[in-house]
Amino acid sequence: MARELLRVEAGERAAWSERLDPEGLEMANQVCIGSSMRIEGELMGSEDLVIDGTVHGKIRIAGHQLTIGENAKVLAEIHDARSVIVRGEMKGNIAAEDKIEIGSTGSVEGDIKAPRVVLSDGARFKGSIDMGSKVTSGNGNPRR
Repeated sequence: MARELLRVEAGERAAWSERLDPEGLEMANQVCIGSSMRIEGELMGSEDLVIDGTVHGKIRIAGHQLTIGENAKVLAEIHDARSVIVRGEMKGNIAAEDKIEIGSTGSVEGDIKAPRVVLSDGARFKGSIDMGSKVTSGNGNPRR
């Protein structure tokens, strides 16, 4: 797992330190779409993605985590993600290999499919939930 290093200036001396998440775990490589960004089309990638802006289209990040931030507005179909965390506004269907979590500030309008689903107190959801089987890849075989 990659580590993000921060340069800390101390007078004439410089030092490097590892950047850790609040639980003290290493942060994985991730891409962030900032709050001022608006993207239309298809997003595909192979690393974790955080959306804080506006995205319209399709999102495919096979085997990685997608986080929809509190200020995000997403109108998209989401496929192939390992897990999806929704803290903002999401309209469209979501399919994840492992888990979909809708946080207390999140809203989802669309169908969701994943073996594990978490709806936090305060979350808003309109649609159907399918927890029946593992999400399959394009060839019909279960994803692993």
